[in-house]
Amino acid sequence: MNTAYRNMRNFWLHESIADRKADFPVLGQNQISIAGAEFCMYDGHNIIKNIFTAASTLKDASLYFENNSPSGLGGIIGLPDREDLRAPLTAMLDAAAKISGRMDIVKTLPPAKVFYTTFFAVSKKHLYAIQLSNDECMRKNAPFGRFFITAQNMISAFRTADEKK
Repeated sequence: MNTAYRNMRNFWLHESIADRKADFPVLGQNQISIAGAEFCMYDGHNIIKNIFTAASTLKDASLYFENNSPSGLGGIIGLPDREDLRAPLTAMLDAAAKISGRMDIVKTLPPAKVFYTTFFAVSKKHLYAIQLSNDECMRKNAPFGRFFITAQNMISAFRTADEKK
């Protein structure tokens, strides 16, 4: 995982928790205000790359990915006025809030692992996370299946929005 990617990943996970003054609306029993997923896979050159998507109840979202640019980082920022991201963002946050009780309370996300998805949800008190194999996520009636699909839909929405530019 390169430094630029790690910095953006940590921004979503820790800076938001640390800002006790931030007025995030919360969802669910665990009072989730930020959620997302990290995917890890090989690129076309057989090099491991990570993709991270996150959204907040303030209706902003971001997508970051490791690439072969000089910085090693690509990304798209979705601001609250992006109507095309609103439905996928809301669906992902809702899925995370509903399943966060089945995640572990952690200090930081586990290192990305090839062909695994790391799900996370953030409240003012805790960082919740779980890492599951992609196969496990795609099984019929998988507990994290909805979260997995909504995170993929976020990536698709970002790609569609980026293509419209």
